[in-house]
This record gives sequence, C-alpha cells and structure tokens, in this order.
Amino acid sequence: MLKRLKEKMLSDEGMRIVNILYALSLIVLNPIFIICTSILWIAYLVHAFRGTKDRVMRTVFGLLCLCGAAIIAFSVYSLVRGV
Repeated sequence: MLKRLKEKMLSDEGMRIVNILYALSLIVLNPIFIICTSILWIAYLVHAFRGTKDRVMRTVFGLLCLCGAAIIAFSVYSLVRGV
C-alpha cells in the first residue's frame, strides 16, 4: 500500500493534488492546515530535488523548500502567539 501511495504522489496527478492543497491552504488561512500542507509540499519538493540533476532546477527546488520552511515558521509563530 505504501508503494502504491508513493507512486501516486510522485505522478503528475500527485503533483496536482499537492499544488491544489497548497493553494487551498493559502485561501483557508488555518495555521494547522497550512503547516500540514507545507510539510507535504516540502516533502514533494525534496523528492523532486533528489530526482533531478539540473543545477538550476535544484536551486529552484531548494529555494521553494526555504519558502515553505518560512511559511511553517510563521504559522507556528501565529499558533504560539494566538494571532
């Protein structure tokens, strides 16, 4: 089952699902939902980073991972501060 889930997430359909969830998290603005979708997005980007040999794409994926980490940090901060 885990293998099937991994294959599904690494396909084009999986990329579409991850991107839709991430866009939805930016609309919903629930910090917990944002954290969960950002973690999923970063996991997908890490896999894409490992799968490519192109230096430019590796740089883009790395920068997007940093952006996702910053979003997670701001969401955790807003949960802690109660904003």
